[in-house]
Amino acid sequence: MDFGYIAVLAGTTLGSVYYTMLLRKVWWHTTTSLDHRPAWWPAWWLDEQSWRGFVRTIPTSCAFCWILAAVVIVGPFVPVQPRDWFGFIRPAWFSLPGAVSPFVAISLWLSVYLFNRPKFVVPPHMRDDPGALRNGLG
Repeated sequence: MDFGYIAVLAGTTLGSVYYTMLLRKVWWHTTTSLDHRPAWWPAWWLDEQSWRGFVRTIPTSCAFCWILAAVVIVGPFVPVQPRDWFGFIRPAWFSLPGAVSPFVAISLWLSVYLFNRPKFVVPPHMRDDPGALRNGLG
């Protein structure tokens, strides 16, 4: 194992654990620290509603981080094969979820941020919030 792999493994694992801890706080609403825009949030173009939209995307971010962590952790144990027609050197059952997950995650982030849909990935106490498009951007 080289240093690059260890750095990526540590980053994805730490990111996944951090988002899981944050997800618990957001989903069960055990803290009010995420209810209002923090000082570091750029107020000159992002308002309170954009902060709430960002917080609504935390569950999908957590799921995406765990998918990436699983791909990084399992990757060295999956045998290398000749390139397939997608150009992958790992089997499609392993490579496709890792390749498709960013597109699914970005679609979900945009959907939750702009429209507050689908409701099942939005924390329960935020399901009645208007999306950014219904409230006006910025």
